[in-house]
Amino acid sequence: TSMRSFATADEVADTVLFLASDKASRISGHALAVDGHTEGFLNWLD
Repeated sequence: TSMRSFATADEVADTVLFLASDKASRISGHALAVDGHTEGFLNWLD
């Protein structure tokens, strides 16, 4: 489901910091989109 908004620079930075932290040590081999599902939002605009 689209969040109908674009991610802010701070939100992207927070995600990067989390992924670089020990708290994300069990995450591997995944592509994580940090975009608020804007692909779906942009399709919805058409």
